[in-house]
Amino acid sequence: VVAGQRGVAIEALSQAISVMPEDSGLFRMRADVYVLQGENANARVDFSTAIRLAPDNADCYNYRGYFLMSQGLQNEAAADFEKAIQLNPAHAAALNNRGLLTLTKNDYKSAESDFTKAIDSDRKFADAWNNRGFARLKLEQYDLALADLQQALRIKENYVTAWNNCGLVYMEQTKYEDALHAFTRAMQLEPMDTRWLSHHRAALLKLNRFPEAQKDSAKIAWLEQLNQLSQQAIRNARNPEA
Repeated sequence: VVAGQRGVAIEALSQAISVMPEDSGLFRMRADVYVLQGENANARVDFSTAIRLAPDNADCYNYRGYFLMSQGLQNEAAADFEKAIQLNPAHAAALNNRGLLTLTKNDYKSAESDFTKAIDSDRKFADAWNNRGFARLKLEQYDLALADLQQALRIKENYVTAWNNCGLVYMEQTKYEDALHAFTRAMQLEPMDTRWLSHHRAALLKLNRFPEAQKDSAKIAWLEQLNQLSQQAIRNARNPEA
């Protein structure tokens, strides 16, 4: 898998499964590779087989739930997260994932509660700190949100989403210089993502730094064109002109 030879990895895991057909972990691993391959139907079968073989394993339900959530199947994902939490009430990842689902429904208070439980279960869970910070941002609890996001960055300094969320909090607090710093750090970490650049431009506009904001606008347009070309190349991977 690390070498990019996913087909070979699937063959190896299939051979292992033929030797140990009752090992739920092997099915879960193969499901992960199927996801990387975009073979979602096969992935779902393997995730479900892992659950059938280990019906009391909370991790198996959480893994399948996360996969279903990525496919937009929110109700089914929610059922899996609920089952994982029923089996293990302190399952930090499942609590965090249930909170993410709740965020999509704009129920920020319930999401905050789930993220808090995830943090209580694992104090070094950077994602949960970041996610609670975002929920608190939406609840307009800006000081609490910033404290959470800074804790996420203490755990994981290169956490680009946390840097961006810090910038969003600073924007709400009209601390535009601080916001600019946070968005600049996000851009350093992921220079090809137009989201951070758009937020950086918004901070520059608030500071009346119009020439620099115009440069950001030009770069956003350039990156959007580049992304379109990249998608064309992916779709026509055998075409040298692409």
